[in-house]
Amino acid sequence: MSLPQVPRRRGAPVPNSRWILVAASLLAFLLAQGCHGRIRLGRWHPPEGEKIIGDVSVHGNDLMRDRAIEAELETHSDNWKFGSKPLLHRADLAQDAQRIVSMYAAHGYFHARVTGYHTEPIDEYAVRVHFDVDEGEPAHVTEVRFLGLAPQESTGAEAAKRLEELTPEIHDAVPFDEGDVWEQEPYEQAKRDITKLLTDAGFAHATVLGEVAVSKVTDQVEVRMLIVPGPLVRVSEVIVKGNDMVPTDRILRRVELSVGDIAEGDLMRGTERGLQELGVFFSVSVQLDRPTTGDLLDGKAATYATLRALDWPVELPLVVEVQEMPPREFRAGLGASIDNVRSEAFLSGGLRYRNFFGNQRYFDVEARPALIVLPTFFGPQRVGPGLNLNAEFRQHSVLEEYIQFRGEIDYALDLALGYQSHVTTFSAALSRRFLDFLTVEVGYSLEWYRYFQVSDSLQLTREQTLGVDFRDAYILGFLEQVFTADKRDSAFDTRQGGFAELRLQESSRAFGSDKDFPYIRVQTDLRAYLQVASWLTLAWRARYAQTFPLQNSKMPLAARFFGGGSSDVRGYSSRTMGPIVCENDPSIETTSSEGQAACKKGDRIYVGGNVALLGSFETRFYLPANFGLVAFVDVGEVWSTIDDVNLANLQIAVGPGLRYLTPFGPLRVDLGFLLTGTTGTNFTFHFSIGQAF
Repeated sequence: MSLPQVPRRRGAPVPNSRWILVAASLLAFLLAQGCHGRIRLGRWHPPEGEKIIGDVSVHGNDLMRDRAIEAELETHSDNWKFGSKPLLHRADLAQDAQRIVSMYAAHGYFHARVTGYHTEPIDEYAVRVHFDVDEGEPAHVTEVRFLGLAPQESTGAEAAKRLEELTPEIHDAVPFDEGDVWEQEPYEQAKRDITKLLTDAGFAHATVLGEVAVSKVTDQVEVRMLIVPGPLVRVSEVIVKGNDMVPTDRILRRVELSVGDIAEGDLMRGTERGLQELGVFFSVSVQLDRPTTGDLLDGKAATYATLRALDWPVELPLVVEVQEMPPREFRAGLGASIDNVRSEAFLSGGLRYRNFFGNQRYFDVEARPALIVLPTFFGPQRVGPGLNLNAEFRQHSVLEEYIQFRGEIDYALDLALGYQSHVTTFSAALSRRFLDFLTVEVGYSLEWYRYFQVSDSLQLTREQTLGVDFRDAYILGFLEQVFTADKRDSAFDTRQGGFAELRLQESSRAFGSDKDFPYIRVQTDLRAYLQVASWLTLAWRARYAQTFPLQNSKMPLAARFFGGGSSDVRGYSSRTMGPIVCENDPSIETTSSEGQAACKKGDRIYVGGNVALLGSFETRFYLPANFGLVAFVDVGEVWSTIDDVNLANLQIAVGPGLRYLTPFGPLRVDLGFLLTGTTGTNFTFHFSIGQAF
């Protein structure tokens, strides 16, 4: 039986677009006015005889923006800060003029000068400060030389070989060539990068000096990189500090360096990561206990000649210093979550052991009773209890040092549109990290589902159209393999790097599933991050997922994909994007999000699909006082089967987001406007912790 599909009204107007345009225009106007000093928050009445700095304007500057210059000056505005405002001190203006000249010199503009500065009243309380700049012509690099890479007579064969291998990388670490405009910061960064290359290779005493000769007559710059690698350093002993609960020999098993080994930086950082994976330390530091250069110089100036003449120690102790977490931790709390289709108030309590029966075994139990209201507390249609009970056990060093075992038992009582459910899950997995960024996990799960208070609309057979086989009770047993490559600089608030994950799942009767549910499930997740500036990061994400039914099998509800939510297409609430069945009119069903408007929101039963696609792009702005702003675009859809896939039906959501950065991740508020909606006010509010991806 094929039930009628509800087509989308092609070309239908989007009622929200006008309001989005108005809101965006108003926001742009307010920002512009604030930037020109006309809007001020907080206390802005200055003391008698004083003036507030409402704006700082620079004229004649093509190289640097006004705000980049203002950030380095004593004379600055702060119109968006609550509280006292910066006041004008005319004595600072001459010093700020010199600071501007120094800023230009750091970018190679040695002829730059400030030709004048003055103030202009904005109103009776505030003034605008003007600086007039003549940038002049830049100086160019004419020569880059490297001194010190040739091995000394005392250098051993191993050290000489490593220096020879590092030489091309050292040359590449200098980011400018002859003819480039001179800049101070890339030069300083090059010295740091060369030092890191050498210390990572085992030259623990490596020092990089530099000489820059500038001719203002010819606008030429000659650069000399003075490199003092010192000797290769070997580990004389390994010392462990700060441990009480964790035995020293347990820590030493994860130290990747032994006595006599060359002290390479990658091995020290690998030791830190390996110890952090035990999950029992707040912090881990692995460093060589080396004398300072000043102590070795004994009062002499640190010059290229004096540094090369030093008698550097060739063996040093390796110090592993840890700060332990408490072995037991009790936690309790309460909270609530609210979105357009589901609201929940809950209590939570749990007990965590980080050294359960010794050997750093991890054991955690948690209970979370809840009151669930559909769709919201302010307009309840269905109310019921919820409960989640969870117990997790982890054991490190199974079979070999870096293999981890994880076992978990979970029970959930849930309320959803169209049904209530009991779900009991048992899972076990082994995982191991490779190459410091690749993790492989192999596991098995057995899940038991029991549904009750089921809507009559779901009792109908849907495999011909929606591809879903709804049953009151069934069991799923499946194997799962997860391959994760993580090169992000931070898992909590990523600003640079990449992430990739492939997740495979195989269900069959041999693994415990009901005989009608054999399938293969594939999920991919790709993410990339680019830090354009300290205040700006660009982030991309692409996700594709598909279930392949085997032997003409039907797909149970639990094995299907659902879309929407704070980390998905943010124009939808969680799990509300994709195929639906209408509770009060079973003749209405859709194979994707198209046509949902034909069914009232409170009557929609979301049944998920076998194919899901998601793409997201975010522009993340980092502001003062730990605040941040985000502009995002989400594109995606969930379809019942591969035959239903139509990229012309992709759902599009855009919107702004507000962030407040905390040590445990950003507090996040997003407002998603659904551009592909056809009726009503199509926006969704999301509040959560952590970035969307």
